[in-house]
Amino acid sequence: MEIEVSIFIDKEGKPQLLDKERPLIKDFYSKRKGQWAVMVLRDEEDIRSNNANKFLWACYSYFIPDNFDSTDEVHEYFTRKFLRRDSLFESDKTNLQKELEKLRKEARRIISAKIIDDKIEIVWIKSTTRLNKKQFSEYTENVIREGNQLGIEFPEQ
Repeated sequence: MEIEVSIFIDKEGKPQLLDKERPLIKDFYSKRKGQWAVMVLRDEEDIRSNNANKFLWACYSYFIPDNFDSTDEVHEYFTRKFLRRDSLFESDKTNLQKELEKLRKEARRIISAKIIDDKIEIVWIKSTTRLNKKQFSEYTENVIREGNQLGIEFPEQ
């Protein structure tokens, strides 16, 4: 499970939570007693906006019904096409475990894993939630370009 909360760093460098975020964090912690969790902090300007995400999903809807049956199907197709990654890891157990943990945070889905010589190759799809603004914009532009090639006209963002 993943939650996303906003924090404000005050003039003294201390994080401040919005009151509405506190129950989410409390619930997250209570369900994971005795377990490790990972906290990722990003600058706000690096995070894609909700409007950009809504625009992307609106673009997906233009592919239906002529090309796909659902926006989820469109999303699956384009993430596989544009966000597919291949990673090669040494088969050293200690290193591999660390690398797989990092990969799990970035991946939307792992497609395959196979042993090649003394290395392990993993083919995976990067999650759009892990893209920064520039990457997300490039991804959206790729989706629109593909649609334009099919004769689809999209609204301006």
